[in-house]
Amino acid sequence: NYRIVRYSSKGKPVYNDDNEHSHDAFALTVLAFNREFPELAKLVDKFKYATDIDFIDNFAILSTGFGIVILDIKRQEIKYTYFLGNMGSYIKVYSSEFDGQHIYAATENGILKGDYLNDNLSDFNNWSEITDIPAGDSLEQLNGGEFNSIAIFNDKLYSSLISGTDDENTIYVYDEDEWRYFADTSVRNVRHITAGDTMLCISKSYNGYVFNENE
Repeated sequence: NYRIVRYSSKGKPVYNDDNEHSHDAFALTVLAFNREFPELAKLVDKFKYATDIDFIDNFAILSTGFGIVILDIKRQEIKYTYFLGNMGSYIKVYSSEFDGQHIYAATENGILKGDYLNDNLSDFNNWSEITDIPAGDSLEQLNGGEFNSIAIFNDKLYSSLISGTDDENTIYVYDEDEWRYFADTSVRNVRHITAGDTMLCISKSYNGYVFNENE
C-alpha cells in the first residue's frame, strides 16, 4: 500500500516518514507521470522497453532499450531520438538525469554525458563517456561498465554499477568534482535510485533505503 504525499516539480513522488518502508520508487515515478500526463502516458506505453522517465521543463526524457527519446508534453509528440552507441547504434539506457545543462545517461556500457543546451545530441559524437570513476581499491579507472540507475540529489550525482551479477552493486557519488564510493557500502541488489525534493530512495529487490539530505 504505497502512499504518495505529493509530487515534486519534476513529477516525481516526494517521500516522507510515512512511506519509508520497502517500495519500488520507479513504480511510484511512473504512477505520478501517468496521473499528471494521461495522454502522453499512452504514447510512452508504445515503448515497451522504457526503463525510466525524467523531465526538462515541458519535455520528458524517456530512457529505453535503444537510446533516449525526448517527448514534448504539450504537443504530445516525440521531439528527439538519441542513439548513443558507437556510430549511432542502439545502446540500452537504464536511466537518465538532467542537471540544468547536461543529460547523464546510465547505460549498459558506462555513464554517458551530453550538453543538452549547446550541442546537437542527435549526433552520437556529442556524447562522451565519463571515465574518471574509480575501479576497486586501485588507482585504475573504470572502462565502461553496466550502470542501471542514476539520480541527482542535493547537488550530487548518484549512480549504481552492476558488479558481476544483479545482486552485486557498487554505488558511486559525484561530489565536489570527483567520484567516490557511496558511504553506505551495505546497499546491494539495487534496482533503482530516485531523488525526491528532500530524500534519496534506493530501491532493492525486496526492500529499500531512504536517505535525507543530511545523510
